[in-house]
Amino acid sequence: MPAIKKTSRPGTSAPKSPRTTRGLRLDPEHPWRHENTGRLLLTGVTNWQDALVRGLQSKGFRKFRASHMNLLRHLDLEGTRITEIADRARLSKQAIGQLVANCEAERLVRVVPDPKDRRAKIVVFSDLGKAVIDAERDVMARMDAELERLLGSRNFAELRRALMHLSEWTGD
Repeated sequence: MPAIKKTSRPGTSAPKSPRTTRGLRLDPEHPWRHENTGRLLLTGVTNWQDALVRGLQSKGFRKFRASHMNLLRHLDLEGTRITEIADRARLSKQAIGQLVANCEAERLVRVVPDPKDRRAKIVVFSDLGKAVIDAERDVMARMDAELERLLGSRNFAELRRALMHLSEWTGD
């Protein structure tokens, strides 16, 4: 991941940030918080998402941000009601409403009447949003190829098998 260059005004120094590991400040008394399976999966997802966003930006979607993924990943191609998006995202309807407003302002989605119930509204991809989804396919294929090179074909296939099993596990 490219480093972010911190700049400061002349005569001042950039603020020092505490050292972090996998999104948390280092805590020698509680190392399990950095090394548990959930944290490793979360960090992997965050890294995946960041790489996907950079890939989409390199394909011309310069304004695309990781925050947009928090909504778009939960939309069906034919559109989805806000209450269902909220359930899928495990967020409140109000939080989803804010994400919808942000993505609507960026012209990634539109809110339209639900054809099955005109009183309800659904969120649908705009033409730009559909173009993002189409571009994702190519970006993800490149990311998969890079991961396969990094891990080796056998380990990559095993990772995918393990993730498939994990995606069906409910923790019960």
